Amino acid sequence: QNVIRRYYQNREGIQQQALADLVSDLYLATTDKKRVSLWAKAEKLLTSLGVPPARVAAILGKRDVTALAELAAKGWAIDPKEGRRPDARG
Repeated sequence: QNVIRRYYQNREGIQQQALADLVSDLYLATTDKKRVSLWAKAEKLLTSLGVPPARVAAILGKRDVTALAELAAKGWAIDPKEGRRPDARG
């Protein structure tokens, strides 16, 4: 049970790492079929991380790997000074 508890305590960090790995995979993807699959996975990860739907739609609509990489690099944690997530403006 401790392992399960720690997993859920660290779930956001695990998902952020998965997003960073996904960005690398997108840069290295050589086929359109693979890119489509990876972008679908990116949508699920962004949604589960609580990224605003407008931001998700903007990144996915443009297939903007750079914006996805920036989001992965910043992380998606609550800013203690402002009490909100970074780039929460949508």
